[in-house]
Amino acid sequence: MMRHPTPVYARIILPLGLTLLLGMLATWAIAVKLLTDAIDRRLDEQLDHATTMLAAGAFPFSADLIDRVDRLIEARIALLDADGNVALATGDGPGIKALRTVGTVAARPGSGEIQTASAGGSTWRIALRALPAERDVRFAYVAAVASLDDSRQAARDAAKLLGLAMLVLTAVLAWAGHHFTGLARQSRQAGRGDLASRVAHEIRNPLTAIKMQLQLLEEKATGQDAARIGKLLDEIRRMEMIVESALTLGAPLSLARTSVELDKLIIDLGELLHPSLEHRGIDLQLAAECPVAIDADPDRLRQALINLVNNAADELGSGGIIRLGAAADPEGKFVDITVADSGPGLPSGSPGTQSSKPFGLGLGLAICREIAAAHGGELVTGNSADLGGAKFTIRLPMPIIDHHEHAG
Repeated sequence: MMRHPTPVYARIILPLGLTLLLGMLATWAIAVKLLTDAIDRRLDEQLDHATTMLAAGAFPFSADLIDRVDRLIEARIALLDADGNVALATGDGPGIKALRTVGTVAARPGSGEIQTASAGGSTWRIALRALPAERDVRFAYVAAVASLDDSRQAARDAAKLLGLAMLVLTAVLAWAGHHFTGLARQSRQAGRGDLASRVAHEIRNPLTAIKMQLQLLEEKATGQDAARIGKLLDEIRRMEMIVESALTLGAPLSLARTSVELDKLIIDLGELLHPSLEHRGIDLQLAAECPVAIDADPDRLRQALINLVNNAADELGSGGIIRLGAAADPEGKFVDITVADSGPGLPSGSPGTQSSKPFGLGLGLAICREIAAAHGGELVTGNSADLGGAKFTIRLPMPIIDHHEHAG
């Protein structure tokens, strides 16, 4: 069954959640960039520090010294001659091969530079520094080489951890937003229920008095008068049911199911509503072309349809068209009972869940949805293609329990 987002979700939670998600993605991207730059900068500083220390030291160069520094800073150290050729290094791995691709170094004594080179399928950062002439006549430069791929992998691992932390935070905030929305919806529903209960209590006593007087009149009435009083008593009983629904708003809706002939339901409603609508200049058109019977609660369906017709009449004000009809799905999956009007229609994107009437509480449409859901169906909202106004459809599932042939 299709469900519409509540106003709190549509107006607050969804925009806030989208903004939060986009903000976190932007923050994550910036953080990853800053983290990668920081790791690269730290690597360059480490390599530069190693070459500076070796160039300024007084200890003699040896393979053992180079090997110790290698292990200490997790980089490859090499000494180059005046032509930029590797004269002393520990091993001949990809880092040293990358160093050989740099070629002759034109560096002033005491200056240093960091270059990038590729070898062995990896990218390497190379720090070069000129040695003082008196340091060791065999060597002119000292180089420190480290894999850039290793530092980038460290940055990716850190980015994954940061992204995971942000996802957890987003999930927590989403849960908090959903929880807040649920509380807000419950509070709003509780407020409506309390107001409806107060109004229902005030209505119940005069309604009982009217019913008793009508019952007394029915005992003495005959002919058409008795029939009219009988219809009035039927409406009084329906009003009592509405009052009872208001008193138990929020509780599970109980249904008294029976075989309901949709065409007869539409015609009966037309006879009931036509006089008051005609007095307001509203043309009530009936489309009783659904000769099927369904398993439903007729009083609840009348309640929902009268709510929808009254809402449409209030939107029209004085003058207009309301069309009440029913139609069966050709594939036999559902039946639609529709109330459409020639009014202004629903705004674009509106879920059609609340009344637009001044001081409207939205209880009428909420009750219609509840009645449709209790029958296993739904209330579908939209606009009428031919009348141009709003269109509300109570869609109820099949199977239909009885088929009737058209008369004649």
